[in-house]
Amino acid sequence: MSHWIPIVLFSPLITGLLCLALPDRGQLRAWVGLGGATALLFAAIGLLVETAGGSIAHYHFGAWPPPFAISYAADIFSALMVLVSAVVTVGTAVFAFMDDDTAASK
Repeated sequence: MSHWIPIVLFSPLITGLLCLALPDRGQLRAWVGLGGATALLFAAIGLLVETAGGSIAHYHFGAWPPPFAISYAADIFSALMVLVSAVVTVGTAVFAFMDDDTAASK
């Protein structure tokens, strides 16, 4: 059972909820977004390493047996796609720190 799968699923959700709940003071939301994106990137790398040998990572949510549980599975291709989206997410979070004064003055 892979524990990287719930981190990949819930880190963007928790990051988004934190950014909504936090006050708009300076770059606090941008730092939280960057932290969540970094956590997603590390989890995506961990998932890719786990599935690199051709194995399939499984995670069953809840305490139910697999036919009744919500089951998630990741192979090498899905782990690679998660990694690509995590890299784009980190790039977007870094872009949030760039200050564009010219757009505010127009």
